[in-house]
Amino acid sequence: MLKKCLSVVGLIALALGLLPALSAMAAPAATVSLDATDVFPGAGQDFTITVENDANPLTSAQDVIDYVRVTPPAMLLGDSCPTVSGWSCVSHRGGFYDFEPTGTPDIQGRLGIVPGGSLDITFTADIGAPQSADQTQNFVVDISDEGGANGSFDRYANLDLTVHVLDLVAGSILETSTPADNTATRGQTIDARFTATSYARQDITVTPLIDGTPGAPVTLPGIGALGTAGDAVDTDVAFDYTTTGGRTPRSATPTVTVGLDTGGASDAGTITGTFTIQGEPYLQADLDSVAPEVVRSSRKDGTGAHIGGFDYDFTFDLDKLNIPTVADATATFALQGATTGPFAAASTTLSWDGAPWAENSVATVTAAGVTIDADIDTEALTGTLTLSGGTDSNGHPYSQTISLPSIVLIDNLAPLIQDFEVEIPSGQLQIKSGDVITFTGDIVDPQSSPTLDFVISGTVTDKVTLQQSEPFEIHAEPEFSGTSFSVDWTVPDEVGFGGSDVAVPDFSSLAASASITDVAGNASDADLTQDIDNADPAAVLAALADSTATDAPDIASGPLAGRYYVEVELANDYVGPNGESLLTGGCNASTWRLAGATVEGVYYSDGSACRNGQPGPDDKRIITVFEDLDPDRSYELTYDNGSLLSDALQDGADNTLLQDAIDTITRIAPRNPVFTTLERYDSDADDGSFEQVTVYGDPGNNDRMVHLNRGGVAGATGTQAPHVTVGAASSVYEVHVRDGAGNTLYVVADPEVDDNDQVTVDLPVIADIADCDTGVGTGVVVGDDCHLTRFVTFHNPFAEAGSQFSVDPLKLTVVLDQVVPRIAAAAFDGSDAVDVGYNEILAGGRNANQDWATVQVNPDAGQQQDDFLYRPVNSVDNGANASSRVLSGLMLDSRVGLYGVSFLYNGDPLDLYEDLAGNRTLEDVIFQS
Repeated sequence: MLKKCLSVVGLIALALGLLPALSAMAAPAATVSLDATDVFPGAGQDFTITVENDANPLTSAQDVIDYVRVTPPAMLLGDSCPTVSGWSCVSHRGGFYDFEPTGTPDIQGRLGIVPGGSLDITFTADIGAPQSADQTQNFVVDISDEGGANGSFDRYANLDLTVHVLDLVAGSILETSTPADNTATRGQTIDARFTATSYARQDITVTPLIDGTPGAPVTLPGIGALGTAGDAVDTDVAFDYTTTGGRTPRSATPTVTVGLDTGGASDAGTITGTFTIQGEPYLQADLDSVAPEVVRSSRKDGTGAHIGGFDYDFTFDLDKLNIPTVADATATFALQGATTGPFAAASTTLSWDGAPWAENSVATVTAAGVTIDADIDTEALTGTLTLSGGTDSNGHPYSQTISLPSIVLIDNLAPLIQDFEVEIPSGQLQIKSGDVITFTGDIVDPQSSPTLDFVISGTVTDKVTLQQSEPFEIHAEPEFSGTSFSVDWTVPDEVGFGGSDVAVPDFSSLAASASITDVAGNASDADLTQDIDNADPAAVLAALADSTATDAPDIASGPLAGRYYVEVELANDYVGPNGESLLTGGCNASTWRLAGATVEGVYYSDGSACRNGQPGPDDKRIITVFEDLDPDRSYELTYDNGSLLSDALQDGADNTLLQDAIDTITRIAPRNPVFTTLERYDSDADDGSFEQVTVYGDPGNNDRMVHLNRGGVAGATGTQAPHVTVGAASSVYEVHVRDGAGNTLYVVADPEVDDNDQVTVDLPVIADIADCDTGVGTGVVVGDDCHLTRFVTFHNPFAEAGSQFSVDPLKLTVVLDQVVPRIAAAAFDGSDAVDVGYNEILAGGRNANQDWATVQVNPDAGQQQDDFLYRPVNSVDNGANASSRVLSGLMLDSRVGLYGVSFLYNGDPLDLYEDLAGNRTLEDVIFQS
């Protein structure tokens, strides 16, 4: 191993001085090469000299190189010889080295490098770091075929070895702008860098060369005086890379060559890299996609004066070309005419068919809120789309102005519809499904357009619900030409309501609208309405009425007609211009039948005789019969137009009643319930039995009050609800029980009526007084009781609304009292009696002196056992009111006052004091005054 020289210059001089003088005699032809000519500092580097014998092996087989002398550069000088197998080495003071072959000659007696052979001599050395520039030294090789005799050498001296101090890192040419993807847009300047490596000890100032163009000088730091040879410092060198603007080519990949200008001191070589340069992104308008192409610009008032323009939303398509995408671009759009404008959009947006701003995607521009306001007949407008503030995917600013020449035409002249009318079948006032009707009218077009868009549409409105159908098409002619129209149309059976096709409502109207539109959207329309009657006349109400009633008409019937008659109300939704009925017919007695009776005649509602084919004052007919009818019953009334001598019932749309049947109702209210008795649950027996109660209140004014302490659900098995028996009932009637708010609480639909027309029904009463509310529905709290109002009324299901219930229902006030009577006061009257007051009225119970005693504090309690004195009373009597008792015949100790009274009952439970509701007092009470 050779040692690195510390003094390069001095050793070079020494080596040159030691070189022997060599003659010019030629040795065999040879090739001498050095395997490493350019190196960087560092330890343990190998350098191999190869000597090849170029003599012809056939003709010059004995031209053997048997002596090689190598003089290395000073930087490789050392004391030790390289080891070469089969050769000996002699070092001449470390300045040069002589190599001679050793061993046995070959079969031809040759020893050395034979023709066609070669010899590798490897030197290992530590290459030191130069100060600031490259160092170049050379190997000198002398060869001899005469054992190194004088004059036998040939010299090879151009084997240069250069130690470089600078290097450029391959693949280090990179973009540093965002995004750092080595991609730019044409016209964009991007930030880039490459990496330079310095092995020198000192800093070196260099000038970057980008494609041969000098950049700003930079200083590359060295490793310093203390750095180890072979150490290196990498420095990123920044530079700008600029391309010329343009949309083509779509993409290119130019090669970038980077070098360093060191003023000749060093050679770092060059490196290359590539950037992808893409054409500028841009949008290209599709002029055929503009919509609308024709617009209006002038609104007129009633006098024809210009009062403003129209708002439009314009759309058109743009093709996105080239690779870069764009973000954050804002768009504005305006239209400009020769004499009008500009008309700017309130908002301009782009929507994409495909990835936004991707190459070959299509953008649809929506320019919304363009108000075109110009009082002119016609003019062409040019559009300008401006895009700004964008940044493409390579970080390059994007903006573009796109002109759309003559894309919109102003047209303000509209066609007109005049005399829009409908013809309906002769003799009808309304139309019905299946009728063929004819729409007629005239067209006036000032522009004489070659074609117009003519449409008749309609809706049907239900006159009952006021619901309108979905619009439907009556006639459509998108290329109409002419000056008038006549369109036949059959009234449909069904139209769309709420998304479903349903029958045309019986009572409805058709609204027809005719519109004519030119290509500019100038339009006019005309409207009309026509009543629809799809309902056949029908008997909707048949009511029994009393001919003796004060409001009954004077019917022109015969003397044998019965007291009660039937008034039939027929369904017809329309009346004449003056409110008169449009229903005719139905006047023959033979067309009407009443079950169980014989029709006497048919009359109008005013009592006058009905005349065939003639309308009456309204849509009613009176049917009289010979028999006396039961006003509480229902009878079936039938109409048959197919009977002999029939007179057809028809309305204004020629709808005809063929057959019908209806059950009569009555206009005579049910009788009023008559109170008989009320029974409450017997809480004393508590075995499911009931007891009749006393009725309080004001029965003469239909205001009865009853008290009870149990309630329950009406009609339930085992219920403890009270029940009331009323008279004047009928098996025809239902019995309804209502509360004070008019809510129906209980209904007996099929009551059991006895021979005396009496029926018993439960009264629903809450079971617990705690459920009594503030009077909204359940009851009213009065003191400790719950007061509930109950009305019992008869309901005739065959009666007309307003006559179905009794005029004067039976009113009952039910007092639910579940509070036990208790002593509330006891006071000595100062003479010989104690007044005892209860919290409520006592309705029964015995007054017995054995049940009562006075109570005093025992004044001798310290001497005797008891603390209190209990003294009998002689008599118990009712007090000043029903809620008090008087104890008299007292045996009081005058030393002390009255402490209270004692009630200790020991008798028949049914003789215990009770209140109006049947609640009994407690049996063992001591009350302190």
